[in-house]
Amino acid sequence: MLPACAAAAQVRDLLDHPEDYEIVSVSRDVSASAYASFGFDVGYWGGDHFSLICDVAVAPRWHPPDPSDYAELADRLRGLNADVLFETRAEAQAFLDYYRTKSWAETEFEPGEFCVIELGAG
Repeated sequence: MLPACAAAAQVRDLLDHPEDYEIVSVSRDVSASAYASFGFDVGYWGGDHFSLICDVAVAPRWHPPDPSDYAELADRLRGLNADVLFETRAEAQAFLDYYRTKSWAETEFEPGEFCVIELGAG
């Protein structure tokens, strides 16, 4: 991650095929909204940038859901948009609250480690 879109553009321009890459912005700031928002994910802000949506529905790898929870989980994820993100911060927070109740869920090393993250055009 880079601190500004201009820096990301400079790095992209150094790649062999810069047209193959897209710059996206990420923010956990509740008072700001990304220009051309794609939606909201839930996960770690730092480290490996773990996505709860990815781990339970797109490519379960570390903490896949228990099969007995598939129907309930599908209902909770029904509102995902075409970018596989929640439309609103409130929907993402509600999913995080639900996720934390599951025995199969990844655990936070510190309270509040999982956060709602907005993704948008860079």
